[in-house]
Amino acid sequence: MDGLSVIDGATNTLTTIIELGGGPLGLAIDEANNRVYVSHSDTNNMRIDGFTHDVAYFPAGPFNFELAVNGQTNWAYYTNDWTNTIKAVNGATLDVSLIPVAADHALEDVAINSLTNRIYVSSGHQGIFVIDGDPVSSQFNNVIAAIYTLNPCEMAINENTNLIYLTHGGDSDERSLTVIDGATNIASKVITVGLDPEPVVVNASTNRIYVGNTDDSTVSVIDGSPSSITFNQVIATIPLLSGNPEVLAVNTVTNRIYIGYDEIGYGVIGVIGVINGATNSVETNITLPQVMGKEPSAIAINENQQKVYVLDKENQSVYIIDGNPSSASFNEVIQTLPVGKEPDDLVINETTGRVYVANRYSNSITVLATGNLCEGDFGNDKDVDGSDLAVFAADFGRTDCASAPACEGDFDNDNDVDGSNLVVFAANFGRTDCP
Repeated sequence: MDGLSVIDGATNTLTTIIELGGGPLGLAIDEANNRVYVSHSDTNNMRIDGFTHDVAYFPAGPFNFELAVNGQTNWAYYTNDWTNTIKAVNGATLDVSLIPVAADHALEDVAINSLTNRIYVSSGHQGIFVIDGDPVSSQFNNVIAAIYTLNPCEMAINENTNLIYLTHGGDSDERSLTVIDGATNIASKVITVGLDPEPVVVNASTNRIYVGNTDDSTVSVIDGSPSSITFNQVIATIPLLSGNPEVLAVNTVTNRIYIGYDEIGYGVIGVIGVINGATNSVETNITLPQVMGKEPSAIAINENQQKVYVLDKENQSVYIIDGNPSSASFNEVIQTLPVGKEPDDLVINETTGRVYVANRYSNSITVLATGNLCEGDFGNDKDVDGSDLAVFAADFGRTDCASAPACEGDFDNDNDVDGSNLVVFAANFGRTDCP
């Protein structure tokens, strides 16, 4: 499987292959512009056009691993283990800028608050660097703060409260979660959780934070609501199966948290745990069709379709779980799809319904087309009707789509709305089954 494979999620048939060079490591979705950024261990990184599947390459140096995209500003950020720099990529031009940081350890995780346009990068034993990502700021793409913390591991941002939650893992005696105030760039509180906390996720709908404690097989639940008397306190500790919770993902619509275990039952079975956020208890443990390897590489959720995707590196597969509580197959594996060799990462574009998998040793990205994309559902009301026609007609003939305001009907991203876009819109007009 050398190339970019496009698989129809309904029929599981291969429809398109686009050749790539080298093995991809990580992925980040830019839903606003329908693009996928890819990190790479080689000198070139790449960006995939979600409409055409065209691949654009840009030099960023070797050893770029973690990445994140701010679709609001059209900038992507890569951490680089080789040079201890952050690579900032202009999505409009693919020009690359270097942001030096005073780090004496490798740069690791990166996260973005798209409301404040701040980028947070963790570094080994050193702590967190804060970058100003506001294009109109005089400090744009500069480090504006460094927050010292010991053994930073993973981050999650609650954009509602502008608080960053940072776990400190890699040590069996470690049991702390640091809360960073995004307004002041100060570590405002340290919360005691379970042993060796690593994965952390935020449910912004309920203002709850979930921390996977890998050495005592528990999940700590923190109240993230500033108006609560238990604000930033552990309100529940949920016991799990004997495996370590290495991957967490949250469905903010159904209030379910999905757990990927590390070597549950010493690798005898593959299991995904499901926590009900309303009861703070394990609702079920889902047995997967195949024996998994050490751990799932990633879990991602399409909240529009209520599907949960679990990436199994060992078996080179993606399992699709029904996440709809009103469905007869709720919390069951409804499909298993093959992907490439050594799949490392999985992300979803919820707008288009497409799932992207980075296959390191196949030199490929697998694309699972899980929904019937409607080109022209501008109102996101699941149909293409007269109101959408009015939007398209207002932009038809424009040739300035590269500048504001954005063109709604430039489906092929060639900076105009012309006859080829009209053909696409006409083919979708009248549809009522948009995902």
